[in-house]
This record gives sequence, structure tokens and C-alpha cells, in this order.
Amino acid sequence: MKEGTKGEMVIYRTKDGKAALEVNLSEETLWLNQGHCEPYQ
Repeated sequence: MKEGTKGEMVIYRTKDGKAALEVNLSEETLWLNQGHCEPYQ
């Protein structure tokens, strides 16, 4: 993570075409519901 950031979220497509989510947090909480992810399916 970059200096001074508390978190980052990366959504990407794998080589086999599946959606993947990578989350790095520092002293934070991430809340997602299925509606946040639907565009990536």
C-alpha cells in the first residue's frame, strides 16, 4: 500500500475470465453487498 493510505480495493479479471477481488486494509472495515459486485460478474 502507498504511504498514508488506509486501504485499497482492486477488482480484475483473471486469465481464465473469472472476476477477482483483492482488498488490502489497515485499521479499516470493508462492507460490500452483492449489488456492488454484480457489474463484474
